[in-house]
Amino acid sequence: MSFRFSANTSTTCLSVMGDVLAVLVVQMSGYGVNDYALRHHSGYLSKAKDSDI
Repeated sequence: MSFRFSANTSTTCLSVMGDVLAVLVVQMSGYGVNDYALRHHSGYLSKAKDSDI
């Protein structure tokens, strides 16, 4: 019986690398919780922006 983990492992690694790059770009751009709350449609963040965060 042979298990083929390479495809799953490489997919997971690339997904993690993409997430890390996305977080770094967001942090470097200065985009914060208040910016997200302004653009959030009707979630808890848009309501939280009106109160103290």
